[in-house]
Amino acid sequence: MRITSPPFNLCLGDSHDIHVFELDTKRLAKPEWPKKVADIQKAIADIEPDVAILGDDNAFSLMADHLVEREIPVVFLGVNGGTGAHERYDAVVLGTHHTIRDQDGEYVTPQELLEEAFHKAQLPLFSFWDIFVGEKQSIGGFTISAHQEGLTAAAWRR
Repeated sequence: MRITSPPFNLCLGDSHDIHVFELDTKRLAKPEWPKKVADIQKAIADIEPDVAILGDDNAFSLMADHLVEREIPVVFLGVNGGTGAHERYDAVVLGTHHTIRDQDGEYVTPQELLEEAFHKAQLPLFSFWDIFVGEKQSIGGFTISAHQEGLTAAAWRR
């Protein structure tokens, strides 16, 4: 699918084509995943994108190697427990992290997580949300604000 409506075209302008593919692994039965992955890999090969953005752990584990083999830069937006990322990627994009709990099941605030990531990451941090961009936080990125979300919602209602 080509995205031509907000919020993407507001941020990137009209000179970019954005294609969205959903693996849908949360709803599909696991035996159905290989066919879905193959279909998306074919579509990616046909499109030859400049960059791929993966939105969750399943997308990362099922698609990253294919994209790297095709020399397509990968941006990962989810939470990934893997190590060695600084040897393979150029940056970290932090997605929503408001529901993370520690090993004892206790809620960890987004600010605590961001501070730890800031001090431990060996890569630049980027963020979705504008409230996580600043000193000792993310350095920027595709940021979302409640103000912009309101403008976008209003534009869609016209």
